[in-house]
Amino acid sequence: MNKKVRVDLHNHTPLCNHANGEMEEFILRAIEKKIDVYGFSDHAPMEYDPKYRMSFEQKEFYETQVLFLKEKYKDDQIFRFRPRVNNKVNGHFMCDEGRLSYENEATNRFTTALINNAETNLSNTITNMFKELTTHKNILFVLSPNLSLEEMQNVNNLAKKLEAKVSGYSPNTFDDGFKDDYLKTNDKTANRAAFKELEINEEEKYFNDNLNDATLVIIVDNKYFDDNLDLLKSKKIISLFSHHCMTIGNSNIAIPISSFYEKSGTYINTNGTKQKVISKINKNDPRESITTVIEHLKSMIEKGTL
Repeated sequence: MNKKVRVDLHNHTPLCNHANGEMEEFILRAIEKKIDVYGFSDHAPMEYDPKYRMSFEQKEFYETQVLFLKEKYKDDQIFRFRPRVNNKVNGHFMCDEGRLSYENEATNRFTTALINNAETNLSNTITNMFKELTTHKNILFVLSPNLSLEEMQNVNNLAKKLEAKVSGYSPNTFDDGFKDDYLKTNDKTANRAAFKELEINEEEKYFNDNLNDATLVIIVDNKYFDDNLDLLKSKKIISLFSHHCMTIGNSNIAIPISSFYEKSGTYINTNGTKQKVISKINKNDPRESITTVIEHLKSMIEKGTL
C-alpha cells in the first residue's frame, strides 16, 4: 500500500502583512503535525499589490531565513519554489506560479513517443535513438536554459562520451519587455547561469558552425527551432519535450519528458545562489525525466559497440 505524503506548501509569513509568528515556529508546528513536506510561499516584491507582499528590501532577509532554516532542519524538506514568470503582472512570484500553475503545466502536454510522426512506445524510441547515435559522427545537442543543473551535466557527460558538441544557444528566451527595475534582466529563463558553470557555449557562431556540420541534432526542450524549422532540413532530428511544439512534428524521433513540476533539480539564480527544487507532485501518468532517458542510453552504449 502506498504511503500518503502530507504536503503543506502554502504558508505566508508576517512579511506578507497578513500572518503572525516566526518562520521557525511555523516549521516546528509542521513537525509536530507530522507534515512530510513543508514550504513557504510569501509573495515576491514587485510594483503590484504591495500591501500584501514583502518589500524589495525584505527579499534578502526572506531568502536568508529560508536557506538557514532549510539547513537547520535538513532532515525535513523545506521548499522555496524557484521564481516563475507571471506575465499578468510582469514579474516573478516566489511561489504563486509554482502553487497555482500545475494546471497550466498539464495543458498541451506531449505524452506519446513518436518515430517519423507515428505513435510508438518509449522503449522503441530510445532504442532507435541509440541506433542513430551509433551511425552519426557529427552530433549536436541543443539545450534549453530551463533545464536543471543535473540535466545539463548528464547531457554534457553523454556528449563527451560521443565526442559530440553541446550548444545552449537560445536567443528566443530574451525579451526586453520582460525587464523591470526589480528583475534587472530581460532573460526569462530559469537556469542560464548553469550554462556558465558547466562551460556550455551559448554563442551564435559556435551554434551555427556546429549546426552546419551536424548530421544529427538532438534538441532538449529548446524551442528556438519552432521559428527556424528550415535550419533542420537535411538533418536527422531527435527531440525531447514536455509540451507540444512545432519542432516535434519535424523530428524523426520525439520523446516525451517530464515537465518542471514533475522533477527535482538544482537551479542557479542570477546572483549565483543555487536552489534545490524537490518535486513530490502525485503524477497519474508520469513521463520519463531527461536524466532517466540518458541513463537508458548510457547503459545501452556501455553494452553496445559505440
